[in-house]
Amino acid sequence: MNQLGEDAIMLDWKNDTTENEPSLSEENGSSQNESTKDFHDNIVPNKGIVVNANFGETANTPEDWQDPIPFETNTTTPPFPIYCLPTPLRDFAQAVSEHTQTPIDMAAVAALGTMSACLQGKYLIQGKIGHTEPLNGYYTLIAKPGERKSAICAAFEEPIKAYEKRKNETFALEIAQSSNIRQVLEKEMEALKNAVAKGKKSYADMEEKQAELNKHQDIKPLRLICGDATPEALTSLLADNSGRMAMFSAEGGIFDVLKGLYSQVTNIDTFLKAHCGDSIRVDRKGRPAEFIERPCLTTLLFIQPDVMRELVSNETFRGRGLVARFMYSFPQSTVGNRRYKTKPIPIEVKDVFTKLCENMLDINKKEAGLLVLNEYSEALSERFYNELEPRLGKDGDLEHMADWAGKLHGFVLRIAGLIQVVHGVWSEEDDFTDFPFEIIITEETMRYAIEIGKYFLAHAQVCYDGIGADENTEKAKFLLNQIEKKQPTGELRPSDIWQLCKGKKFKKVSDIQPCLELLSDFGYIKLLSGMGVYEGGRPKGDRYILNPKYFTYEKTSTTKP
Repeated sequence: MNQLGEDAIMLDWKNDTTENEPSLSEENGSSQNESTKDFHDNIVPNKGIVVNANFGETANTPEDWQDPIPFETNTTTPPFPIYCLPTPLRDFAQAVSEHTQTPIDMAAVAALGTMSACLQGKYLIQGKIGHTEPLNGYYTLIAKPGERKSAICAAFEEPIKAYEKRKNETFALEIAQSSNIRQVLEKEMEALKNAVAKGKKSYADMEEKQAELNKHQDIKPLRLICGDATPEALTSLLADNSGRMAMFSAEGGIFDVLKGLYSQVTNIDTFLKAHCGDSIRVDRKGRPAEFIERPCLTTLLFIQPDVMRELVSNETFRGRGLVARFMYSFPQSTVGNRRYKTKPIPIEVKDVFTKLCENMLDINKKEAGLLVLNEYSEALSERFYNELEPRLGKDGDLEHMADWAGKLHGFVLRIAGLIQVVHGVWSEEDDFTDFPFEIIITEETMRYAIEIGKYFLAHAQVCYDGIGADENTEKAKFLLNQIEKKQPTGELRPSDIWQLCKGKKFKKVSDIQPCLELLSDFGYIKLLSGMGVYEGGRPKGDRYILNPKYFTYEKTSTTKP
């Protein structure tokens, strides 16, 4: 069992597939809705007691309270369908998982991220006429501290970093010469400007030198991968590296950067555009303009549940579609069941995976290759889309996360493209990469891609249902955290509580009323009715007292919501 911090609700997941023939049908969500209904029905009998008593006369000792009902329940997420991956990915993922004693999900999703990093910008997959998808992707793994996220990240970024280093060592002389030539040309240009100003040279001489400078092609060090980078730095990296970049990070600090950690301004345009290949043009004062015609960015981010909560609840990230662009995996924890003595990663398995990465990175196409569906894979793709679409509409079980689920079919196509290319490069190598015609997505590949898509859907439901499904619940959790953080005591008026959290979420006192009712329902606070109570000739109004079993302000003995 794992928990999504303070924000998860139960997800009833039914695995009705077989290894040989994954099912295309999906449960319509009724079991999940019934589970959620039962959960809320169980809350009603525990509502905070409404009392009509003189203020100051109501006892508020732990014996008068029950333990509050957490805003969380345990969640069960399905394991990654590892059989869907091509053999070299499957073998390496299983070996890494065994060696690090981590869930297979972490290594499997990292393998997909690595393949996306190697193949992005080199192929497009056509779902139908007029609809193509690139092969890059945004992958996010959610795990608590101590889950060995860094070890997984390092294992899968190593082949890319090694390739990058080797290429830069091979072309070190050419890179240095290119830089030197540019510096010389720039100095000659400055000298010509001075000479023209003094009448010693003509404008024609200056124009000729400028043309020579413009013609010079810089050879820069190859960059394939980066860690957390500012949006401005990421844009420059994309511009300097043919519009392609991979961001691997075991900490997920990029979301703090995007929120304005350094600039105090939320800047997510590069992330939004590089996911689908929309052109990027940046004009900066004092620096040359940067233009990226078809940017491709792949991310492999390992984040903690707290970061996931902030991501899904961020109104800007959610409203502009950043949250919907990520594929989420929230594996079952292995902590408490890990062995110290483990099998090392077999050399031959690692070598095959490394060689596969190198072969894919070596692919050099002037125009992206096209992957197309055959009659059978197209029928499976259409069927999956038609099953998914009604669930996004009004009263559908995915209505509250339609922003994410609406992109799932396109993501399944991307996964199908990755699987097909990896299989081709692994089994045919040069014969495959030099193939001049369209590459066919087989029926088996599409089945596997759909199965992986269902896996990500189940995990995304945990993230969305447990964090952002209900606005008042989310705000109530925020209010609860503010009360605990600022530690008020005694009887609190609604205006007193509002002062603790006023701002964008609560612009006026009345805005917190639904949240106060929820906190009362869950047993965190209790209403002292002010009906008939006067103070100085005026109605005293309602007050709230806090549950001393929860608000001890001692972290070691507090059960988090």
